[in-house]
Amino acid sequence: MAEYNPLFGDIALNAVKKAKAGEHVDALYTVDSVTFDSPEAAKAALPNRAY
Repeated sequence: MAEYNPLFGDIALNAVKKAKAGEHVDALYTVDSVTFDSPEAAKAALPNRAY
């Protein structure tokens, strides 16, 4: 089971807005994602998610 972090959308949008405004934009962003080895492990992680 794999997880994609949907919070990256806000990070990407802010980077685009900064670039359009002529502000500095970092060249690299890290998006935390997790791979779970069982459905139980995924369910255990859910209460700690911001989404």
